[in-house]
Amino acid sequence: MKRPILDFSEIVNDARYMLPVRFHHLIDVTEIRNFIRVEQHKLSPISTRPPVIDQIELTNLCNFSCIMCPHSQMTRPKNVMDFNLFKTIIDRDAEHTKILQLHHFGESLIVKNVAKYFEYVANAGITVGLSTNGSLLTKKISKELIDAGLSFIVIDCDASSKETYEKIRVGGNWETLMQGVKDFVSVSNDDVYSVLQFIEQPENQHETQSFLKMCEELGIEPRVKFLMDWAGQMAPDIKSQDDRYACIEPFFRAFVLCNGDVVSCCRDYDGKIVLGNLEEQSLEDIWNGPKYQAFRKQQIDVNLENNPLCKNCREWDMHSFRFMSNISPLLLKGERR
Repeated sequence: MKRPILDFSEIVNDARYMLPVRFHHLIDVTEIRNFIRVEQHKLSPISTRPPVIDQIELTNLCNFSCIMCPHSQMTRPKNVMDFNLFKTIIDRDAEHTKILQLHHFGESLIVKNVAKYFEYVANAGITVGLSTNGSLLTKKISKELIDAGLSFIVIDCDASSKETYEKIRVGGNWETLMQGVKDFVSVSNDDVYSVLQFIEQPENQHETQSFLKMCEELGIEPRVKFLMDWAGQMAPDIKSQDDRYACIEPFFRAFVLCNGDVVSCCRDYDGKIVLGNLEEQSLEDIWNGPKYQAFRKQQIDVNLENNPLCKNCREWDMHSFRFMSNISPLLLKGERR
């Protein structure tokens, strides 16, 4: 099968756009290009790269019902990660992780004493960040997170007006969000990179420009992001491309659900393909275990018809692999910060 030509400049620009500006110096463009050109053609079911954790889900509980989110379709039990399990994962399994996000498919700030999770990661020498809907972001919580070592935060907004916000972020309150953003900005400092995020969609496209202006007034950097379909799970009638090749996601990073399950992708909101559990095994044992190898072979062979997560995905290619810069050891250089 002939592989499509990749636009390297688009990949690099997109990677830098999605990664907080203060981490741009960590991106090695030559490493990106070498990886795409060479490694794509010699992928093996056995990964020669050490496992890196991208996200640890503190909880899959959420206090919103956003219209573009499949959270309401989740069938796995709602839970909060046990702190002792969390510590074990950081101590035993995060040796090669440089940047870690403490969210996956829930609102992390629901977790009681959540700052202790961030402090534990920061004390391990790992840059730690968060994506949040901002509804629980009080001045007190903001200060606790910053004092604990938070390095970057994405606050979801998706609007510049109360009407649009509460239509999209069902369960949210516009005034509460705005106060939370102001409180965070007021206690933050230059060591914390913060963005207010706008997921562009039909319901809010008319507010993109006013959102950018609002961010300037609030003193927070804006980020406009495209609307995703969760690997085709929100649009199963639209098929993936016929000329696809291996998604490199499962070859160099992993995602951990709040019960310790390891999944291969940030789009696996329901744990459809569980590759192991960190209460039962180490990540090193899981990483090249039979389940991971079988999953990688499916990617290499593009044999995905019976794969419920990947078969309709359109986010596998490098052009939409915008998040690869976040944690890949191939793209990061220098010491942990």
